[in-house]
Amino acid sequence: MKVKVDLRVRVTFESSNEASRFYKALLPDFSDVKVSLEEDSVVIDLVSLPPSRARALANSLLRTVQLYQRMFEALK
Repeated sequence: MKVKVDLRVRVTFESSNEASRFYKALLPDFSDVKVSLEEDSVVIDLVSLPPSRARALANSLLRTVQLYQRMFEALK
């Protein structure tokens, strides 16, 4: 049995400028994943991946979001 996972992660910011900065920071590390900028959100689509790969990428993305938020708060 083959199982494939589709997952969409939307990260929403207070402004489109913050979303754009995060988008530009995210692209180099996630070049093999579909990443798009939509106004004040960054949308990451994980399509047709094995469950273990989808979970690993989702965890990595969420850690990156958390790190970005903590860095922003520390530099405030």
